[in-house]
Amino acid sequence: MRDCQILFEPYSFEDIQSIIELKKNSLFQKCVPTEKQCDGDPVKLDLRKKLKSVFFDIIEEKALHLLSKKIS
Repeated sequence: MRDCQILFEPYSFEDIQSIIELKKNSLFQKCVPTEKQCDGDPVKLDLRKKLKSVFFDIIEEKALHLLSKKIS
C-alpha cells in the first residue's frame, strides 16, 4: 500500500464558498431555536429573527468572496 497514492483535486473557489455557507447554515440550525420551538411566543420569535440577521452577517458577502479566492 505504500506505493499507492490517492490524488485529490484542489478545491475551487465555488467549492470553498459553498462549504463555508453550508457550515454557517448548519451552525445556525444547531444554535438557534426553530420557530416550532418558540411556540409562537413573540419575544422568542423576535429574538430568533435578530439572531438570524446577526448570524448570517458574521461573514459579509465581500469578505466571504475574498476568503474563498485566497484559499483556492
